[in-house]
Amino acid sequence: TRLDDLAVQLQRPEGMLSLQGEGLEVDLSSVAVTGGADAAAAVSGSLTAQGLDLERSGDSPLSAVLADARSELRDLQIAPLTPAAEIAGAATTTLSGLRLESGQGAEAITLALGSLENEIDGLRASGLDGEQPQLSLSGRTRLNTLSTRLPFPDGPTVEASLDSLDAPLAELALADDVLRVAGALEAAGIAARSEGDAPQSLDLANLSVSGFSGDSAGALAIERLALGVLNAKLNLPPRARQGVETAAANNAAAASPAEAAGGDGGALLVLDRPFRLGEFSLAAGSQIEVVDRSVQPPLPAKLRLDELRFGPIDSAAPETRTDIALALAANETSKIRIEGWAAPLKTALDFQLTSQVDGLPLPYFSPYAARATGVNIESGVL
Repeated sequence: TRLDDLAVQLQRPEGMLSLQGEGLEVDLSSVAVTGGADAAAAVSGSLTAQGLDLERSGDSPLSAVLADARSELRDLQIAPLTPAAEIAGAATTTLSGLRLESGQGAEAITLALGSLENEIDGLRASGLDGEQPQLSLSGRTRLNTLSTRLPFPDGPTVEASLDSLDAPLAELALADDVLRVAGALEAAGIAARSEGDAPQSLDLANLSVSGFSGDSAGALAIERLALGVLNAKLNLPPRARQGVETAAANNAAAASPAEAAGGDGGALLVLDRPFRLGEFSLAAGSQIEVVDRSVQPPLPAKLRLDELRFGPIDSAAPETRTDIALALAANETSKIRIEGWAAPLKTALDFQLTSQVDGLPLPYFSPYAARATGVNIESGVL
């Protein structure tokens, strides 16, 4: 069944809603139904749409354009034909040329997507009529060329983009009211920008997440989290109002020693849910430019990271030693290297770190010293 030159208009309180489409096609290539006490159905087919254009007029205008879309069901089995049915099958959905815009002028929220493909394999579902439904599936999601513009009320406008994403899903399962997910993710060309009094920018060449698993109870595990070359420009916000700072200082002074140390008698890191990270790394050659506006005059710093790596961290084994390696150059003249290990989850501090600092000018920290002690640092090299 195919419809061409689709046109629908509907008057709504918020404005006129209109839908136009070049074509809409439903293809049920295979439908089989068996009767009797064990009635069941098997369906294969597809839904295809081209040139969809949705518009809403009024004070809050909305525009959505979709060049092509296709959803395909492959051997969907439903048995029995009752609310207690068990469902099995597979499906694929593809989209291309998606553009969304909500609002108008400088306040408009926009989103553009080049293409999206979602595959669902091994779908199994049962108990959907009861209090404990069961669901399991695997699949994969790929997308290309995603961009968005988000204006925040009384704040900056953020523009973000992503060149590509590939997310294989090894498992998505719902059982005993707990949702579990496992898979991986590869992303490339990640960028974000914000303008205004304190402009910020971030460009990340790629992101790789492997051995990911988690559940709705809060457990999270990542075998490896690797960031490619990062280039960031950050403006730290101005200092908080004196009253807020004073209140924060009073609260910190009133806290017990255990609370001040992190809530666990001295642990550097406190986790209230199961967490494991095998390794984190950031590619060499990453650069971060920071302007700290909490001091006057604002203090700029340029950091080049030659190495950043740490792991593992395991909340189930708080005695685990986390290997740490950090090497960076600050303002092109100073070099800092830290390496060794720490057990950040242990109740008692436990670490062994060595550091090497070369050519770090102490007057650079004079604004912080002056703010804390009223004394300026005029000379010295660390």
